[in-house]
Amino acid sequence: NKEYLQLQPSEAAVLGVAGRIFAAHVSAGLVKPGMEDELVDKSVSLAIRLARKVENSIESDDELSSN
Repeated sequence: NKEYLQLQPSEAAVLGVAGRIFAAHVSAGLVKPGMEDELVDKSVSLAIRLARKVENSIESDDELSSN
């Protein structure tokens, strides 16, 4: 059975960042067997925190034109 996902652009961006965070931990040898799920959750959480920080720090062109 195949799963199909249709991510919104912001979701895809968070997924990309979370994937890079996860990969960095794997590359650094910080992932022990059995802790992958925990690291996935942590990676997603960190990616969302980063996205919120950016959202709160910068006004995009769309936001500026609607004021």
